[in-house]
Amino acid sequence: SLHLQVHMMTKDPSIKEFKSKGLEINTIDRYQGRDKAIIILSFVRSNNKLKAGRLLEDSRRLNVAFSRGKKKLIMVGSFQTLSEGSTVLCPILQNILKRGQIVRIKKANLKSD
Repeated sequence: SLHLQVHMMTKDPSIKEFKSKGLEINTIDRYQGRDKAIIILSFVRSNNKLKAGRLLEDSRRLNVAFSRGKKKLIMVGSFQTLSEGSTVLCPILQNILKRGQIVRIKKANLKSD
């Protein structure tokens, strides 16, 4: 579940130092009505069926996520899964792509533990 993922990340010893400097890790819903200078939005969906899930079809909840960063929003996820699996995200991601603001990371460069 999302809450378990958040719990595991917040207990990671390598993150403790950053938490003491103001880093917060939470779900989209926990940021309703709150702003931060920078938001890193991690999409955990990536699959061969290109299914993004129901949450990513809810424009209201995505609006909360997208509008919380005062200065910067960084989105991390599978471009293919998100753009093909969400009718809400597709036009947003296509616009970001047209602006040249997508950084692609090759699978070979990803570290897996």
